[in-house]
Amino acid sequence: MLKLIASIGLLALLCGCAGSAAVVEPQQTRPLDGRQGRMYFTRATGLVGSLAAAEIRVDGTSVGRVDGDTHLVVDRPAGRHTISVYFIGLLATNVQHEAVVQIQAGTSTYFEVRQAETNTRATGRPVAGTAPNLFMFYELDPGTGAAAVARTKAGG
Repeated sequence: MLKLIASIGLLALLCGCAGSAAVVEPQQTRPLDGRQGRMYFTRATGLVGSLAAAEIRVDGTSVGRVDGDTHLVVDRPAGRHTISVYFIGLLATNVQHEAVVQIQAGTSTYFEVRQAETNTRATGRPVAGTAPNLFMFYELDPGTGAAAVARTKAGG
């Protein structure tokens, strides 16, 4: 039984790592162009999340993946953008949540990818969009978002 669990864990790790998009982390340290906004995507560790990789797409284009305790940084022109999270795991690749968000020039917006929940004490505001499956985006206030980025490592 232990060998089976170890094999499943290894397979999940390999599925989550295969084909990662280019790391975009250096954007975090670059000054933000005044015409663009910066989006941070964070993901905490959890049992369910450890079994699948979360691919983030902006306007239909993959910008990278976030796994447990990682973050991703993406700069885009100010305006409306469609953000999507796809979970890639043992059984399927499917969109979990998709939303249209307004990004302001010269500012940072923080999103956390986590399990959809009804807990009203949870940090962050659920981002309205398609009906989430198991996971969705939550927008964090700047202080909470910056703290989440500081506690996580760069994803890709």
